[in-house]
Amino acid sequence: MRHREVRALLYEYIRGELDPARSRRIQEHLARCNRCFAEYQVLKEGIRAVPSRREKASGQRSELFWRDFSLSVEQRLQVKHRRIGLRRRLWDEAEWFFLFRKPYAIALATSVALVVFAAVLWFGKVSPVSTEPPRLTATENDSNKK
Repeated sequence: MRHREVRALLYEYIRGELDPARSRRIQEHLARCNRCFAEYQVLKEGIRAVPSRREKASGQRSELFWRDFSLSVEQRLQVKHRRIGLRRRLWDEAEWFFLFRKPYAIALATSVALVVFAAVLWFGKVSPVSTEPPRLTATENDSNKK
């Protein structure tokens, strides 16, 4: 097994939740790999240090509690959604786009930069600069003499 696969399954391995074939493969890997074995030891000590509960905390609650709980969470989310303005929602969407869709954001920024660059080249044509002094036409010469 690969290191990544073993590390992903260490918790289940320690708790004995894996099938025997997988357990055996992880055990063989741990016997050969010091790095994974060290992580196994740390995780095993951590689990041992945290007291386990015999009963799940959710088992103490009634079905009515959980139904009311889910309704209250939904109501809070709706109220929060109404309070957030359009500008804030747009900002959140843009932030999500740029944080989690980086390749698309980079492609968008590059496209905008190319369009701006093309517009500057197209509309911002500058006439070539000549090194000769400007020549005056006959009418301009006459007006400068007066």
